[in-house]
Amino acid sequence: MGQADFFYQVANCAEDIRDFKCAVNSNRYDLADMLRQKGYVFADRTVKASIPLKASADFKRLCRLKIEESKLNARITEIAKENFREDVRFFVSFPPKFDEQLLENYLSEIKTCYVCRCKEEIAGFIEVVEIMDENKNWSGVIRLAAVDAKYRLSGAALSLYAGAAELCRQKNFRRIEGRISCRNMPALNLYSSFGAAFSEPLDIYIRS
Repeated sequence: MGQADFFYQVANCAEDIRDFKCAVNSNRYDLADMLRQKGYVFADRTVKASIPLKASADFKRLCRLKIEESKLNARITEIAKENFREDVRFFVSFPPKFDEQLLENYLSEIKTCYVCRCKEEIAGFIEVVEIMDENKNWSGVIRLAAVDAKYRLSGAALSLYAGAAELCRQKNFRRIEGRISCRNMPALNLYSSFGAAFSEPLDIYIRS
């Protein structure tokens, strides 16, 4: 399974355009034209963000809040429902409509994630999936990450990402990656602060 498969099935030819939602490489103008002709509407552009896990990076210093391993629970579900209402992964129609059941199905696939706490309450969570590429190198892929709005100034997001990066580095992973919306400036800025490289833009279309 490729990194993009955690988020969207990418159409590479006309035969792949079957569902109400479709992702195409941003340079495939032919497929974009075909989608528009079939009644699809552009919904979002996402990019892959890749953070190199260099030995010199001091991820521990960025962890203001300690992270700990956790299973899916009601608090994580609550934070996810608060944060992912504008995430195109969980849209089921056009005009865009958030589908709570679709998110719950996505959450049900979580095996293990990490959380940080403020005043003993879970402030945010991050799920990292471990994958091996064709060269047998391991990477961590951030599948889901979110912080409760009232704790966004606490350093929770920085701690979650830095903590996850440090854990992956301890396992000798080469990088930790995520796919994020180009509209999500806080996430783009956070990845940038870790020295992330951005690549593989995907355009998401939804059939109207």
